[in-house]
Amino acid sequence: MNNKINTAEVILFNILYMFMNCDFDVSDKESEIIENTMRELTDEEKKIIESQIKDNEKIISKGFDKIKSRTMEMGKLINETKDSEGIKKSFIEVIKAMILIDGVIHKNEKTMFNELCKLWDVESALEIK
Repeated sequence: MNNKINTAEVILFNILYMFMNCDFDVSDKESEIIENTMRELTDEEKKIIESQIKDNEKIISKGFDKIKSRTMEMGKLINETKDSEGIKKSFIEVIKAMILIDGVIHKNEKTMFNELCKLWDVESALEIK
């Protein structure tokens, strides 16, 4: 495994970050995921991710429509990635786990999840319990 973060990982991070923030209420568990991820990165990778977070925060401040638009842009980039089928299927489950982690499924999360599933042509039921 190489030590340098790859483009697909950065794109997937951005998608996950948008999902974390689309309900405008980041839970402690969601924050913990980011903190744990950052701990695993090299200093160079941390700089890349911190830059992405800054860019994402600007988008988040503009509201849900911009968040959704950014998520779909990132999703389209994954469609263009080599071996994207496996990436999409596994990552949609990561997103689903992120949505469910705080015990609340916000309508914005559900909207983006369904649109991303459609864009990626992946089936994954987001069940409300």
